[in-house]
Amino acid sequence: MKKIILFFVSMFCFFQLSYAGSYESIASSLVNSGAGLKGEKLVIIPFKTGSGLPGYAGESAAHKLQIKLTQEIYYDVITKPEFEKADAWLKENGDSNKNYALQLMERLNAKLAVTGEINRKSDSAAELKVRLINPFDKKTISTISDENPFSRNAAAIR
Repeated sequence: MKKIILFFVSMFCFFQLSYAGSYESIASSLVNSGAGLKGEKLVIIPFKTGSGLPGYAGESAAHKLQIKLTQEIYYDVITKPEFEKADAWLKENGDSNKNYALQLMERLNAKLAVTGEINRKSDSAAELKVRLINPFDKKTISTISDENPFSRNAAAIR
């Protein structure tokens, strides 16, 4: 497990999307807002990427948050390989008339989901907005926003 995480960390080092402190802060806020949900299975769905950002920005931001939440050891966070396996199965066998996120959560036996989006705010900043949701109850538990410096030359968020 540690080797897989280290591999993904090194793979995304080229795609710096935020300061570590930002993801630590968001992860801590998600843990605090999910009081009483310790040990629940949680899936992080790749974030939407706004215009003016590289296409991989949303997926990379979700992955970095996954690493921080895994380190918190509060939720039972679905791993990237588990996610990819369920995603591939759904693309082949899923019901196109049903909500994709709910089908994914059912397939992974997850009770909670983290969704989000990353949007460019200006030439020097981007905003990461994250939601902790219980889709079965159709309830947003918390919404957290954080602004991050944006490097125009690197075409990515630091």
